[in-house]
Amino acid sequence: MLEAVLFSCGLAAVTRLPSLLPVGHRSGVTLGSLVDGIRFVRRTDVVLSLFLIDFSAMSFGLPVALFPVIAADVFDGGPEVLGLLVAAPAVGAVVEHWPVVGWGASNGRAVELSWQSSFGRQRSLHLA
Repeated sequence: MLEAVLFSCGLAAVTRLPSLLPVGHRSGVTLGSLVDGIRFVRRTDVVLSLFLIDFSAMSFGLPVALFPVIAADVFDGGPEVLGLLVAAPAVGAVVEHWPVVGWGASNGRAVELSWQSSFGRQRSLHLA
């Protein structure tokens, strides 16, 4: 119920925003405008750093390349353990989101967060 009220308040606030008219002449998308945009990003350090941070997070967020090392060094296993580590994100997504579907959104989120915080730091292969 609270989520519906907050959503309604946000929707009402957005609909009350004034419309903003474009400043200046708007040209179409051309190769020149693309080059201008790339120059802007390269010369603006804040925008460039945000692009690089986002690219790094999306590229290196899931350390699949490290799974063989984790399987061998942390869990003292071989190919079987590596297979479990590769399959774990998919299995975890199904198991973790089952409470959200089964118990409703508000109860499921609490269970989801508690599972993430407890199972994500395990050094035991069965719990990880």
